[in-house]
Amino acid sequence: MELHRLDSLLDGDEGGGRAIMISAIDGTAGIGKTALALFWAHRVAARFPDGQLYVNLRGFDPGGQALSTDQVVQGFLDAFDVPPERVPGSPHARVGLYRSILAQRRMLILLDNARDADHMRNLLPGGSTSLVVATSRNKMTDLVVHEGAYSISLDVLTRDDAIQLVQRRLGAVILPATVDQLVDRCGRLPLALSIVAARASENPMLPLGTLIEELKDERTRLDFLNGGAPAVDLRTVFASSYGDLSPEGARLFAMLGVHPGPDVSTAAAAASSGGSVERTRSVMRELTRANLVIEHQPARFLLHDLVWAYARDCVHSRLTVTERDLATGSLLAYYLCTATAAALTLAPYRVEISLPAVPASVIGEQFSTYEDAFQWFESEHAVLVALIGEAAGKGLAAYAWRLAWALTDFLDRQGHWSHQVRVQEMALTMAEGSSDHEGVAHTHRNLGHASARLGLHQRAQEHILRSIELFADLSNGGGEAAARLSGAWVFELQKRCDVSLTHAQRALELYERLNDQPGIGRAANAVGWYLTLLGRHEEAIVYCEHALDVLASHGVRHDEAYTWESLGHAYQHLGRNVEALSSYANALDLLRDLGDRYYEAVVLRRVGSTHLASGDAPMASRTWLRALSILDELGHPDAGELRAELRTQGMRGAEILR
Repeated sequence: MELHRLDSLLDGDEGGGRAIMISAIDGTAGIGKTALALFWAHRVAARFPDGQLYVNLRGFDPGGQALSTDQVVQGFLDAFDVPPERVPGSPHARVGLYRSILAQRRMLILLDNARDADHMRNLLPGGSTSLVVATSRNKMTDLVVHEGAYSISLDVLTRDDAIQLVQRRLGAVILPATVDQLVDRCGRLPLALSIVAARASENPMLPLGTLIEELKDERTRLDFLNGGAPAVDLRTVFASSYGDLSPEGARLFAMLGVHPGPDVSTAAAAASSGGSVERTRSVMRELTRANLVIEHQPARFLLHDLVWAYARDCVHSRLTVTERDLATGSLLAYYLCTATAAALTLAPYRVEISLPAVPASVIGEQFSTYEDAFQWFESEHAVLVALIGEAAGKGLAAYAWRLAWALTDFLDRQGHWSHQVRVQEMALTMAEGSSDHEGVAHTHRNLGHASARLGLHQRAQEHILRSIELFADLSNGGGEAAARLSGAWVFELQKRCDVSLTHAQRALELYERLNDQPGIGRAANAVGWYLTLLGRHEEAIVYCEHALDVLASHGVRHDEAYTWESLGHAYQHLGRNVEALSSYANALDLLRDLGDRYYEAVVLRRVGSTHLASGDAPMASRTWLRALSILDELGHPDAGELRAELRTQGMRGAEILR
């Protein structure tokens, strides 16, 4: 694609003196800028009858010996066979002579590895019909703005191109799975792939699997990607870009190595570095210009995997132990404060947890709306999962279980239950290991909830009952009540609704004792729900209507949605289908606003049943298929159950054939 874009510059043009800049958008050295420029120059050589000029400006030379404009101009004058006696004494005059010679010629000038726009500005041909191709690791925006340069930014190779590169270099048939692993470990970076291919060629008796295994450990990956010379040593190549940063930029880049990825926000970068968001935003722009990071979303930045490996290398080689510990602590504190605020915005009724002391300089973000908090979790949940793993690995139990607690509702509502189980298992191990009884109680409840979502009912029951016991021992009435509501649901899944009702009634008593109004609303709905499951529909309606009044007045939207579902279920089983459909519609409106896809599917199943009971079989089928589509997307075990039910209804459409 880049070759076609370069070709398009010459279409219908006999050389307007335009400068072309090629830079790597993902910020990595070794992206193939020089290779592209040289290949294209060779391909279009015939379009420039007066020849080509090439120079490596060594802007990022590991030894710091970049060529000066005067050195390059003198070299070009020598290439033009200008007699020594005709070469002016002053640098300015020599540039003038160089440009006057070019004015009479049509040439392609390749300025490779420029440090920045100023490094090559005096080498531009002025008004001649020659064409300049410049490569740099830095974005040369100044050249684009003031010289009319055309910018082409390179990304890593496509997967197909990366595979072809490996196969071409090794000249052998390789198992696709082996090539895929090699490509992934090298991040599709041409230089990294070339280094590995060279090492494989030098050691033909060494299995590729051994090389791949050596690339597995991020801590030693850059050691392996060393071709034996500075230009083919990734650590040295990255170090030359790092060395060109300002002191502030270099420090921030090293601090990014503390962050687990997969991307980093400006606010998180500011937290780890101890700077203000405003100042950090400015320094991140420097890193973007240096192509060390890419702003893939507003205020969110990506680093290539190998660049991130180098940043983590810098954590140990460029930062003191004190700086590393401070950066790690500040980053964890920022995420814990912000994630807790977001969690309580998603679910204001949750039993709050105690927070460890955090540095005074750390200020978490606050959220005014459910949507803002949900969006933050959407952007950061992968980071939070990685941070929990890092906190667990460092023995920081206080952060591990609390971050897992904060993620619970988001992961549940998005259907990420397998992630939830893995996260909570790590958190439970850490909380138990540190004898943090509060953490153990909360995590047992969260793990039980996630296990139940995955159909692991016996395991869920064990976790929930242990949670109830621990909260009671801690005299934490709110925690015990919440755990009992979870227990009621788990027993419901086991068709033991009489036990469920007992837990719900006990939860209601606890909340009433605490005068916790949102809790009272939640528990009243639970009592109503289990009453209707036990066939006591009229009683259920009384409890559900009371719950709606309480929940709506306190803005507890999620449980308001659940209560509308409960009410719809009671009406449906009393044969009051119009009232049932109206109640379900209210529930669906709230659930869609809240992004709760699983319960949207649950309610859609009930809506389908109500349509069928009303004699509208086509509408019932359409509604059930919508529910099935959601369950399939979530990978929920209920999808198989619903698919079986649809087959019994005589449905044979492609939508249910899996």
